[in-house]
Amino acid sequence: MDERQIGRLLLDEHEELSIQVLMRVWERLEGYQPPRIARDELLAAVRANIRSVLGRLAGEPIEDDNLDEPRARELGTSRALQGLQLADMVMSFRVAERLLMDAFLERAESLEPTAVQRGLHTMAETFDRLSGWVVEAYRETQQELTSHFDRAASDLVSALVSGDISTDVLVKQATALGLDPDGTYQALALVTGPGEDISRRAARLHREVLGVVAEGVRGRILSAATRGAQLFVLPTELDTRRMDALVKVLRRHPGLAPAMAAAPAEPSLLTAGRSCRRALAALSVAPAGTVIRYDDVLLPVMVDQAEDVAQRLRERFGGLLEDAPHLQATVEAYYGANMSIRDAAVALQMHPNSVAYRLDRLHDQTGLDPRQPRDLLALALAGMAVRAARRRDGQDA
Repeated sequence: MDERQIGRLLLDEHEELSIQVLMRVWERLEGYQPPRIARDELLAAVRANIRSVLGRLAGEPIEDDNLDEPRARELGTSRALQGLQLADMVMSFRVAERLLMDAFLERAESLEPTAVQRGLHTMAETFDRLSGWVVEAYRETQQELTSHFDRAASDLVSALVSGDISTDVLVKQATALGLDPDGTYQALALVTGPGEDISRRAARLHREVLGVVAEGVRGRILSAATRGAQLFVLPTELDTRRMDALVKVLRRHPGLAPAMAAAPAEPSLLTAGRSCRRALAALSVAPAGTVIRYDDVLLPVMVDQAEDVAQRLRERFGGLLEDAPHLQATVEAYYGANMSIRDAAVALQMHPNSVAYRLDRLHDQTGLDPRQPRDLLALALAGMAVRAARRRDGQDA
Protein backbone atom coordinates (compact mmCIF):
# COMPACT_ATOMS: atom_id res chain seq x y z
CA MET A 1 0.00 0.00 0.00
CA ASP A 2 1.19 3.53 -0.76
CA GLU A 3 -0.11 7.02 -0.06
CA ARG A 4 -2.30 7.01 -3.17
CA GLN A 5 -4.12 3.90 -2.06
CA ILE A 6 -4.81 5.50 1.30
CA GLY A 7 -6.09 8.54 -0.60
CA ARG A 8 -8.54 6.33 -2.47
CA LEU A 9 -9.72 4.76 0.81
CA LEU A 10 -10.30 8.21 2.27
CA LEU A 11 -12.14 9.28 -0.88
CA ASP A 12 -14.65 6.51 -0.18
CA GLU A 13 -15.18 8.12 3.25
CA HIS A 14 -15.19 11.74 2.09
CA GLU A 15 -18.86 12.32 2.97
CA GLU A 16 -18.33 11.20 6.57
CA LEU A 17 -15.12 13.22 6.79
CA SER A 18 -16.93 16.29 5.44
CA ILE A 19 -19.57 16.03 8.15
CA GLN A 20 -16.86 15.70 10.80
CA VAL A 21 -15.20 18.88 9.54
CA LEU A 22 -18.58 20.64 9.48
CA MET A 23 -19.23 19.75 13.13
CA ARG A 24 -15.77 20.88 14.24
CA VAL A 25 -16.08 24.18 12.40
CA TRP A 26 -19.46 24.80 13.98
CA GLU A 27 -18.11 23.85 17.40
CA ARG A 28 -15.00 26.06 17.27
CA LEU A 29 -15.87 29.00 15.02
CA GLU A 30 -18.93 31.03 15.92
CA GLY A 31 -18.87 32.93 12.63
CA TYR A 32 -19.90 29.82 10.69
CA GLN A 33 -23.03 29.09 12.65
CA PRO A 34 -26.54 29.62 11.25
CA PRO A 35 -28.20 31.86 10.24
CA ARG A 36 -25.08 33.49 8.76
CA ILE A 37 -24.17 30.36 6.81
CA ALA A 38 -26.70 27.60 6.09
CA ARG A 39 -25.72 24.03 6.91
CA ASP A 40 -26.17 22.76 3.35
CA GLU A 41 -24.10 25.60 1.93
CA LEU A 42 -21.25 25.03 4.36
CA LEU A 43 -21.34 21.25 3.88
CA ALA A 44 -21.21 21.67 0.10
CA ALA A 45 -18.13 23.90 0.35
CA VAL A 46 -16.41 21.55 2.79
CA ARG A 47 -17.25 18.51 0.64
CA ALA A 48 -15.82 20.12 -2.49
CA ASN A 49 -12.57 21.11 -0.78
CA ILE A 50 -12.08 17.70 0.80
CA ARG A 51 -12.85 16.01 -2.50
CA SER A 52 -10.17 18.13 -4.19
CA VAL A 53 -7.54 17.40 -1.55
CA LEU A 54 -8.20 13.66 -1.44
CA GLY A 55 -8.36 13.49 -5.22
CA ARG A 56 -4.85 14.93 -5.41
CA LEU A 57 -3.69 12.52 -2.70
CA ALA A 58 -5.20 9.57 -4.57
CA GLY A 59 -3.40 10.60 -7.75
CA GLU A 60 -6.53 11.19 -9.77
CA PRO A 61 -5.94 12.73 -13.21
CA ILE A 62 -5.48 16.47 -12.89
CA GLU A 63 -6.94 18.35 -15.84
CA ASP A 64 -5.88 21.77 -14.52
CA ASP A 65 -6.86 24.28 -11.89
CA ASN A 66 -9.66 25.68 -14.06
CA LEU A 67 -12.31 24.07 -11.85
CA ASP A 68 -10.79 24.44 -8.39
CA GLU A 69 -9.69 28.05 -8.71
CA PRO A 70 -13.02 29.62 -9.78
CA ARG A 71 -14.88 27.65 -7.12
CA ALA A 72 -12.40 28.68 -4.44
CA ARG A 73 -12.54 32.33 -5.49
CA GLU A 74 -16.33 32.23 -5.50
CA LEU A 75 -16.19 30.85 -1.96
CA GLY A 76 -13.87 33.66 -0.83
CA THR A 77 -16.18 36.29 -2.34
CA SER A 78 -19.22 34.67 -0.73
CA ARG A 79 -17.60 34.59 2.72
CA ALA A 80 -16.64 38.25 2.47
CA LEU A 81 -20.21 39.21 1.55
CA GLN A 82 -21.48 37.16 4.48
CA GLY A 83 -19.30 39.18 6.84
CA LEU A 84 -17.21 36.24 8.01
CA GLN A 85 -14.01 37.15 9.80
CA LEU A 86 -10.86 36.36 7.86
CA ALA A 87 -9.33 34.66 10.89
CA ASP A 88 -12.33 32.30 11.15
CA MET A 89 -12.20 31.47 7.46
CA VAL A 90 -8.48 30.66 7.58
CA MET A 91 -8.99 28.62 10.75
CA SER A 92 -11.72 26.57 9.05
CA PHE A 93 -9.16 25.41 6.47
CA ARG A 94 -6.73 24.52 9.26
CA VAL A 95 -9.47 22.48 10.99
CA ALA A 96 -10.12 20.50 7.79
CA GLU A 97 -6.40 20.08 7.11
CA ARG A 98 -5.74 18.74 10.60
CA LEU A 99 -8.63 16.27 10.44
CA LEU A 100 -7.58 14.86 7.04
CA MET A 101 -3.95 14.56 8.07
CA ASP A 102 -4.95 12.73 11.24
CA ALA A 103 -7.14 10.37 9.19
CA PHE A 104 -4.25 9.77 6.78
CA LEU A 105 -1.74 9.07 9.57
CA GLU A 106 -4.11 6.61 11.25
CA ARG A 107 -3.97 4.49 8.10
CA ALA A 108 -0.29 5.06 7.25
CA GLU A 109 1.42 2.95 9.90
CA SER A 110 2.71 0.47 7.32
CA LEU A 111 3.96 3.10 4.87
CA GLU A 112 7.56 4.02 4.32
CA PRO A 113 8.50 7.38 5.85
CA THR A 114 9.04 8.86 2.40
CA ALA A 115 5.52 7.84 1.35
CA VAL A 116 4.07 9.38 4.49
CA GLN A 117 5.99 12.55 3.80
CA ARG A 118 4.76 12.66 0.20
CA GLY A 119 1.17 12.21 1.29
CA LEU A 120 1.32 14.95 3.93
CA HIS A 121 3.07 17.28 1.50
CA THR A 122 0.43 16.70 -1.19
CA MET A 123 -2.41 17.48 1.20
CA ALA A 124 -0.71 20.54 2.69
CA GLU A 125 0.15 21.90 -0.76
CA THR A 126 -3.42 21.45 -1.97
CA PHE A 127 -4.89 23.08 1.12
CA ASP A 128 -2.47 25.99 0.74
CA ARG A 129 -3.46 26.48 -2.88
CA LEU A 130 -7.20 26.32 -2.16
CA SER A 131 -7.03 28.58 0.88
CA GLY A 132 -4.76 30.95 -1.02
CA TRP A 133 -7.36 31.44 -3.75
CA VAL A 134 -10.13 31.78 -1.17
CA VAL A 135 -8.22 34.33 0.89
CA GLU A 136 -7.18 36.29 -2.17
CA ALA A 137 -10.77 36.52 -3.42
CA TYR A 138 -11.95 37.35 0.07
CA ARG A 139 -9.54 40.26 0.33
CA GLU A 140 -10.39 41.57 -3.13
CA THR A 141 -14.08 41.60 -2.24
CA GLN A 142 -13.44 43.22 1.11
CA GLN A 143 -11.50 45.99 -0.57
CA GLU A 144 -14.44 46.63 -2.87
CA LEU A 145 -16.93 46.61 0.01
CA THR A 146 -14.90 48.55 2.53
CA SER A 147 -15.87 52.17 2.26
CA HIS A 148 -15.38 53.02 5.92
CA PHE A 149 -12.21 52.95 8.01
CA ASP A 150 -13.80 51.02 10.85
CA ARG A 151 -14.48 48.01 8.66
CA ALA A 152 -10.99 48.17 7.18
CA ALA A 153 -9.52 48.38 10.68
CA SER A 154 -11.47 45.31 11.79
CA ASP A 155 -10.19 43.32 8.82
CA LEU A 156 -6.63 44.36 9.57
CA VAL A 157 -6.86 43.23 13.18
CA SER A 158 -8.27 39.85 12.10
CA ALA A 159 -5.39 39.44 9.67
CA LEU A 160 -2.88 40.34 12.36
CA VAL A 161 -4.37 37.72 14.67
CA SER A 162 -4.29 35.00 12.03
CA GLY A 163 -0.85 36.03 10.77
CA ASP A 164 -2.11 35.46 7.25
CA ILE A 165 -1.17 38.77 5.66
CA SER A 166 1.76 39.72 3.46
CA THR A 167 4.03 42.66 4.22
CA ASP A 168 2.97 44.48 1.05
CA VAL A 169 -0.73 44.13 1.81
CA LEU A 170 -0.22 45.13 5.43
CA VAL A 171 1.71 48.28 4.49
CA LYS A 172 -0.96 49.25 1.94
CA GLN A 173 -3.77 48.78 4.46
CA ALA A 174 -1.84 50.66 7.14
CA THR A 175 -1.24 53.54 4.76
CA ALA A 176 -4.93 53.66 3.83
CA LEU A 177 -5.84 53.83 7.53
CA GLY A 178 -3.24 56.47 8.31
CA LEU A 179 -1.14 54.11 10.43
CA ASP A 180 2.63 54.18 10.81
CA PRO A 181 3.89 50.67 9.95
CA ASP A 182 7.10 51.37 11.87
CA GLY A 183 5.44 52.63 15.04
CA THR A 184 5.07 50.85 18.39
CA TYR A 185 1.88 48.78 18.81
CA GLN A 186 0.43 47.01 21.84
CA ALA A 187 -2.59 44.71 21.92
CA LEU A 188 -5.22 44.77 24.63
CA ALA A 189 -7.97 42.14 24.79
CA LEU A 190 -11.31 42.44 26.56
CA VAL A 191 -13.93 39.80 27.28
CA THR A 192 -17.24 39.87 29.11
CA GLY A 193 -19.01 37.02 30.85
CA PRO A 194 -22.10 35.17 29.60
CA GLY A 195 -25.55 36.64 29.84
CA GLU A 196 -28.50 37.87 27.86
CA ASP A 197 -29.06 41.40 26.61
CA ILE A 198 -25.63 42.69 27.56
CA SER A 199 -24.76 44.26 24.21
CA ARG A 200 -25.70 47.79 25.28
CA ARG A 201 -23.77 47.54 28.55
CA ALA A 202 -20.83 45.95 26.78
CA ALA A 203 -20.80 48.78 24.25
CA ARG A 204 -20.64 51.27 27.11
CA LEU A 205 -17.76 49.32 28.64
CA HIS A 206 -15.93 49.40 25.30
CA ARG A 207 -16.36 53.19 25.12
CA GLU A 208 -15.00 53.62 28.63
CA VAL A 209 -12.01 51.43 27.87
CA LEU A 210 -11.30 53.42 24.71
CA GLY A 211 -11.59 56.61 26.74
CA VAL A 212 -8.78 55.42 29.02
CA VAL A 213 -6.42 54.02 26.40
CA ALA A 214 -6.94 56.89 23.95
CA GLU A 215 -5.76 59.53 26.41
CA GLY A 216 -2.78 61.29 24.89
CA VAL A 217 -2.54 58.81 22.02
CA ARG A 218 -1.64 60.06 18.57
CA GLY A 219 -2.79 57.76 15.82
CA ARG A 220 -5.67 55.42 15.11
CA ILE A 221 -6.64 52.71 17.58
CA LEU A 222 -7.67 49.53 15.78
CA SER A 223 -10.52 47.54 17.27
CA ALA A 224 -12.20 44.31 16.24
CA ALA A 225 -14.22 41.46 17.68
CA THR A 226 -12.31 38.20 17.28
CA ARG A 227 -12.29 34.80 18.98
CA GLY A 228 -15.00 35.81 21.42
CA ALA A 229 -13.20 38.94 22.59
CA GLN A 230 -12.80 42.60 21.70
CA LEU A 231 -9.25 43.29 20.61
CA PHE A 232 -7.68 46.74 20.66
CA VAL A 233 -4.38 47.48 18.92
CA LEU A 234 -2.90 50.66 20.37
CA PRO A 235 -0.27 52.82 18.68
CA THR A 236 1.45 53.21 22.05
CA GLU A 237 2.41 51.26 25.18
CA LEU A 238 0.21 51.47 28.26
CA ASP A 239 1.82 52.82 31.40
CA THR A 240 1.02 51.72 34.96
CA ARG A 241 -1.35 54.64 35.53
CA ARG A 242 -3.59 53.70 32.63
CA MET A 243 -3.47 50.01 33.56
CA ASP A 244 -4.75 50.98 37.02
CA ALA A 245 -7.43 53.14 35.42
CA LEU A 246 -8.61 50.16 33.37
CA VAL A 247 -9.02 48.10 36.54
CA LYS A 248 -11.32 50.83 37.91
CA VAL A 249 -13.34 50.76 34.68
CA LEU A 250 -13.87 47.01 34.95
CA ARG A 251 -14.94 47.29 38.57
CA ARG A 252 -17.74 49.64 37.52
CA HIS A 253 -19.27 46.81 35.48
CA PRO A 254 -19.33 43.74 37.78
CA GLY A 255 -22.47 42.41 36.11
CA LEU A 256 -20.53 41.89 32.88
CA ALA A 257 -17.77 39.88 34.62
CA PRO A 258 -15.20 41.60 32.38
CA ALA A 259 -11.50 40.77 32.17
CA MET A 260 -8.64 42.29 30.22
CA ALA A 261 -5.16 41.26 29.17
CA ALA A 262 -2.29 43.33 27.83
CA ALA A 263 0.53 41.88 25.77
CA PRO A 264 4.06 43.29 25.41
CA ALA A 265 4.31 46.05 22.81
CA GLU A 266 5.87 45.31 19.44
CA PRO A 267 8.27 47.64 17.59
CA SER A 268 6.25 47.73 14.37
CA LEU A 269 2.88 46.89 12.88
CA LEU A 270 4.56 44.05 10.97
CA THR A 271 5.01 42.14 14.26
CA ALA A 272 1.89 43.44 16.05
CA GLY A 273 0.10 40.16 15.32
CA ARG A 274 2.30 38.53 17.94
CA SER A 275 1.09 41.04 20.52
CA CYS A 276 -2.52 40.31 19.48
CA ARG A 277 -2.15 36.55 19.87
CA ARG A 278 -0.41 36.95 23.22
CA ALA A 279 -3.14 39.22 24.54
CA LEU A 280 -5.81 36.68 23.54
CA ALA A 281 -3.80 33.84 25.10
CA ALA A 282 -3.43 35.75 28.39
CA LEU A 283 -7.12 36.64 28.34
CA SER A 284 -8.04 32.95 28.46
CA VAL A 285 -6.58 32.71 31.98
CA ALA A 286 -7.58 36.17 33.29
CA PRO A 287 -9.88 36.17 36.34
CA ALA A 288 -12.99 38.34 36.08
CA GLY A 289 -12.50 41.93 37.17
CA THR A 290 -8.76 41.98 36.49
CA VAL A 291 -6.35 43.47 33.99
CA ILE A 292 -3.34 41.20 33.62
CA ARG A 293 -0.09 41.39 31.70
CA TYR A 294 1.02 38.53 29.49
CA ASP A 295 4.44 38.38 31.14
CA ASP A 296 2.80 37.86 34.55
CA VAL A 297 0.83 34.77 33.50
CA LEU A 298 3.32 32.83 31.39
CA LEU A 299 2.84 29.59 33.34
CA PRO A 300 -0.98 29.62 33.20
CA VAL A 301 -0.85 30.47 29.50
CA MET A 302 1.63 27.67 28.88
CA VAL A 303 -0.69 25.18 30.60
CA ASP A 304 -3.74 26.49 28.76
CA GLN A 305 -2.00 26.30 25.38
CA ALA A 306 -0.77 22.76 26.02
CA GLU A 307 -4.25 21.29 25.68
CA ASP A 308 -3.35 17.67 26.36
CA VAL A 309 -1.28 18.56 29.45
CA ALA A 310 -4.04 20.79 30.80
CA GLN A 311 -6.63 18.07 30.24
CA ARG A 312 -4.53 15.51 32.08
CA LEU A 313 -3.97 17.86 35.01
CA ARG A 314 -7.72 18.46 35.24
CA GLU A 315 -8.38 14.72 35.04
CA ARG A 316 -6.01 13.99 37.90
CA PHE A 317 -6.67 16.90 40.25
CA GLY A 318 -9.42 19.04 38.77
CA GLY A 319 -12.29 17.28 40.55
CA LEU A 320 -10.76 17.82 43.97
CA LEU A 321 -9.84 21.44 43.34
CA GLU A 322 -13.25 22.25 41.87
CA ASP A 323 -15.14 20.53 44.71
CA ALA A 324 -12.90 22.09 47.36
CA PRO A 325 -12.16 25.66 46.23
CA HIS A 326 -10.58 26.41 49.60
CA LEU A 327 -7.87 23.85 48.80
CA GLN A 328 -7.30 25.47 45.40
CA ALA A 329 -7.02 28.85 47.12
CA THR A 330 -4.51 27.35 49.54
CA VAL A 331 -2.37 25.97 46.70
CA GLU A 332 -2.41 29.34 44.95
CA ALA A 333 -1.57 31.28 48.10
CA TYR A 334 1.20 28.88 49.18
CA TYR A 335 2.68 28.86 45.68
CA GLY A 336 2.46 32.64 45.47
CA ALA A 337 4.12 32.97 48.87
CA ASN A 338 7.16 30.97 47.74
CA MET A 339 6.22 28.05 50.03
CA SER A 340 5.99 30.24 53.14
CA ILE A 341 3.16 28.98 55.36
CA ARG A 342 3.20 32.22 57.32
CA ASP A 343 2.89 34.45 54.22
CA ALA A 344 0.21 32.18 52.75
CA ALA A 345 -1.75 32.44 56.01
CA VAL A 346 -1.61 36.24 55.78
CA ALA A 347 -2.91 36.13 52.21
CA LEU A 348 -5.71 33.74 53.19
CA GLN A 349 -6.44 35.59 56.43
CA MET A 350 -6.18 32.48 58.59
CA HIS A 351 -3.91 30.88 61.17
CA PRO A 352 -0.71 29.22 59.86
CA ASN A 353 -1.80 25.95 61.48
CA SER A 354 -4.90 25.97 59.27
CA VAL A 355 -2.73 26.35 56.18
CA ALA A 356 -0.55 23.46 57.35
CA TYR A 357 -3.65 21.32 57.91
CA ARG A 358 -4.88 22.02 54.38
CA LEU A 359 -1.48 21.13 52.94
CA ASP A 360 -1.67 17.81 54.78
CA ARG A 361 -5.15 17.20 53.33
CA LEU A 362 -3.84 17.87 49.84
CA HIS A 363 -1.06 15.36 50.44
CA ASP A 364 -3.51 12.75 51.68
CA GLN A 365 -6.03 13.19 48.87
CA THR A 366 -3.68 13.62 45.89
CA GLY A 367 -0.58 11.69 46.87
CA LEU A 368 1.46 14.81 46.11
CA ASP A 369 3.26 16.64 48.90
CA PRO A 370 2.82 20.39 48.36
CA ARG A 371 5.82 20.97 50.63
CA GLN A 372 7.97 19.53 47.86
CA PRO A 373 8.62 22.05 45.05
CA ARG A 374 8.01 19.57 42.25
CA ASP A 375 4.68 18.39 43.69
CA LEU A 376 3.59 21.94 44.50
CA LEU A 377 4.24 22.99 40.91
CA ALA A 378 2.05 20.14 39.62
CA LEU A 379 -0.80 21.17 41.93
CA ALA A 380 -0.39 24.84 41.04
CA LEU A 381 -0.48 24.02 37.32
CA ALA A 382 -3.61 21.94 37.86
CA GLY A 383 -5.23 24.91 39.57
CA MET A 384 -4.28 27.11 36.62
CA ALA A 385 -5.77 24.58 34.20
CA VAL A 386 -9.01 24.49 36.19
CA ARG A 387 -9.19 28.28 36.28
CA ALA A 388 -8.58 28.58 32.53
CA ALA A 389 -11.28 25.98 31.81
CA ARG A 390 -13.76 27.86 33.97
CA ARG A 391 -12.99 31.07 32.12
CA ARG A 392 -13.59 29.39 28.75
CA ASP A 393 -16.86 27.96 30.04
CA GLY A 394 -18.00 31.45 30.98
CA GLN A 395 -17.84 30.91 34.72
CA ASP A 396 -16.32 33.29 37.20
CA ALA A 397 -12.69 32.37 37.75
